[in-house]
Amino acid sequence: DLENPEDFIQQLQDKESLKEKLGLKTEELDKVYARADTLLRENNIQDAEAVAQFLLMFDSKNSMYWVAYGITLLRQEKIEEAKQAFSMSVVLNNQNAWAFYYLAETLIAANEKDQAREVLQELIPELVKVKELSDLLEMAKQLQSSIQEFKKV
Repeated sequence: DLENPEDFIQQLQDKESLKEKLGLKTEELDKVYARADTLLRENNIQDAEAVAQFLLMFDSKNSMYWVAYGITLLRQEKIEEAKQAFSMSVVLNNQNAWAFYYLAETLIAANEKDQAREVLQELIPELVKVKELSDLLEMAKQLQSSIQEFKKV
C-alpha cells in the first residue's frame, strides 16, 4: 500500500528482497539503473518505466529506483502515483536530494504549491553545502522561482 509509505517501508525492512535472496550485487542492478536513466534521457518513457519496475521488483529498498520510477510516472502525468513514488524514495532515504526535488516538482504539478515551497525551503539550504550537487541546486532554485512567479499572479 503506497498510500502509507512509512508502513510499507517497515514491511520492506522486515523482509528479504529478491536481490538479497538471489545474492545479486548492487553494482549489477546499478547497470540496469543506468539503462533506465538512458531511456529517460532519450524520452523513451514506457521502456524506462518497465526497467524501473523491474529494478523495484528486485530491490524495492533502493531510493533511487523509486526516483526513476517516479520520473516515468511524472512524465506520463500520473501525478498521484508519482507523488507516492517520490514519497517512498524520501522515506527510504531522507538524504536523497533528487527525491525531494522531484517530489517538489510533482507537488507543483498537483497544484500543491505551498507544500512544494516547504520542500524546496528545506532542500535548497542543504544543496548549498554539497558542491557535487550544484546542478541540482540550480534546478531547485529555478523551480522555487517558478512557484514565486505563480504566487505573484
